[in-house]
Amino acid sequence: MRRRGRAGERPLRLLRLVARHGGLPGVFRFPVRGHGPLPVVRRRGEPEVAAAAVGACPRCAAELHRIRVGAAHVDECAACGGLWIDTASFERICAEREEQEAVLGAARAPARAPDPAAAGRHYIPCPVCGKLMHRTNFAGCSGVIIDRCKADGTWFDHQELQKVIRFIREGGMKKARAREKERLAEESARLRRERLELESRRSSAYREGFVEADARRSGDLELDDVIDVVRRLFR
Repeated sequence: MRRRGRAGERPLRLLRLVARHGGLPGVFRFPVRGHGPLPVVRRRGEPEVAAAAVGACPRCAAELHRIRVGAAHVDECAACGGLWIDTASFERICAEREEQEAVLGAARAPARAPDPAAAGRHYIPCPVCGKLMHRTNFAGCSGVIIDRCKADGTWFDHQELQKVIRFIREGGMKKARAREKERLAEESARLRRERLELESRRSSAYREGFVEADARRSGDLELDDVIDVVRRLFR
């Protein structure tokens, strides 16, 4: 009877242990007879860190580790706090509020304080293809300068992704689209003015050339008439 009582208490002790540490990061895997391992217990929003490195940080050359943030897989540099995100994952983060919540909740401080002057001082290579990435102002008006490889993804220095998300949530994309419409309208008006000016110049040049041709033709006719009169006089 005593053995049976101890066996029955074991799952209860395990559940108490998990409940006690449920708010802390980490993995608890205690085998329970008749059941598989207990599920991974993490603080809400905390990223899942892979064991192996997946490459080198393009900013500081430290190791990048793949983590899961929401439904996206992100390569993180724990040293400088930079993030590498493939194009599809970044588009999903921009479009879905739940993914944005996951990113904001998973923000962590880097191992060393980042140097704001060093970030963005140089062009950096893409972690995937190795080509130098283009530096661009996200949405054209956000003020967040990101490093982008058109083929593979985007690099964000520490806190840049969070700034992009705040810009989106504050209606920045709508403002950017409105500005782009204004820019396109102004560009279209400019091209229309240039086309009209070009057509006007061509029309003017054509008219001037036509008058000159008429004058030349009339002059030739008068000279021919004079020559014909002279020939008749000396016959």
